[in-house]
Amino acid sequence: MNVDEYIETQVLPEYQDVAQALRTFMHECAPSAREVFSYKMPVWVGRKIVAYMNGNQKGITFSFVHGTALTDSAGLLKGAGKTARYVKLKSVAELAAREAALRDFVAQALAIDTGAA
Repeated sequence: MNVDEYIETQVLPEYQDVAQALRTFMHECAPSAREVFSYKMPVWVGRKIVAYMNGNQKGITFSFVHGTALTDSAGLLKGAGKTARYVKLKSVAELAAREAALRDFVAQALAIDTGAA
C-alpha cells in the first residue's frame, strides 16, 4: 500500500480532503522529509520518523514522534504517551486556522531530528 491508497481506502471520505491538505502542507514546510508508508500509515522521515498521520472516525490525527519535546505555546498538542503528541484535524479550514502553530511544530520536530535542537 502507498499513501494515496491509504487515503483512498482507510480514511473516511469526509476527511480525505484534510488528509491531502496535510500532505501538501508537509511537502511545503518540510521538503527535506520523505513521505513514506510505514507502520500501516503515512509517515514523514528525516533521519528518523518525524511525524505521521492516521485517519479515524473523528478526523485525521497528525502526530509528532518527539511531541513532548516541542514547545506548544498555542496549547494544541494532546496525548498521554511517553513521547508522542498529536493534533486532531477535522477540516481543511481547521488546518489553515492552526497553520502557524503546526509549521512551528514541524520546524521544531525537524530540528530535533537533525540534532539542531
